[in-house]
Amino acid sequence: MLRIAVFSSQPFPGLCEQAATAMGLAAGTPCDSGCRERLEHDARNLLTAALERQVAVLERQKVGALVVDLTHNGGGSEWVEVAARPLTARPLHDSPMGFVRHPHWVSQLAARLALVEADTGAATGRSRELLRHAADVLRRQLAEARRACPQDVRWEDERPACALVVTEPPLYPSGILPYARPDTQPPALSRSYLFDPLRYTYHEGVYRGPLIVVVDRETASAAEEFAALLADNGAATILGEPTYGAGCGYTNGGIPTTLEHSRADVLMPDCVRLRADGTNEVEGITPDVLIPWRGADSPLQKANRFEAALPGALSAAARRRR
Repeated sequence: MLRIAVFSSQPFPGLCEQAATAMGLAAGTPCDSGCRERLEHDARNLLTAALERQVAVLERQKVGALVVDLTHNGGGSEWVEVAARPLTARPLHDSPMGFVRHPHWVSQLAARLALVEADTGAATGRSRELLRHAADVLRRQLAEARRACPQDVRWEDERPACALVVTEPPLYPSGILPYARPDTQPPALSRSYLFDPLRYTYHEGVYRGPLIVVVDRETASAAEEFAALLADNGAATILGEPTYGAGCGYTNGGIPTTLEHSRADVLMPDCVRLRADGTNEVEGITPDVLIPWRGADSPLQKANRFEAALPGALSAAARRRR
């Protein structure tokens, strides 16, 4: 079993210290936003390397199956896209996501487009082709984000002329591309917008055997993305109980909204993460093999129920690999 409690490097201060030492940062040295971003990036690379070392040990021991425990994992960061890939030899293709037509996304897409266009001129070969494709997609997404789509006709039982959420042209949690090989090397500034995992150092297929992911009602956000990514690519069997259903939620702080009459401040979701079958991830992840956990179960009772359900999950995982 492999326990992932959160998808973040922050609970591992030792990794941050290693990254700071490698950067030549002495204790107490000022660190601006760019410095902190590099420090977090390097700490995540160290975390990925530690994960891959642990998984490689299990692969060498030829374990019958690997069980990844995501219970009580409330999410974390986009590092989740990297963490899943060493656990399977299957190329993991992201499912689409949607975004709302709103100035919040207009500014995001415009900034991405400007960066991609700036990189395109200096790029060559395959990288130039990828950047041109990305720029074309971003221009079309930007046009959709700017398109007015009044929704008030719903109060008159009429259907709006267009959907509030844009799903075409598709955007992905990973970026413009649903998948890229880890050796793909577009310009560094544009990598996160083309395919975000390319910002990091990782290896696909460090573990190649049957994979089971355990979830519960407190598995949320990025942890749900991890489970969905593996399940939708046929790379893992999901075991446990339906997850929280946090969905995509917010990007760059979301869209703060003040209600006109109550003056209450509401943080409005601005994106939708979809499953391979088109369903909204906010509905939660329903496991392939259910465990009848109850809220009042003791840790021992939960362990016993898990042990009783595990053989069924192992059989399902073995069938999935055939």
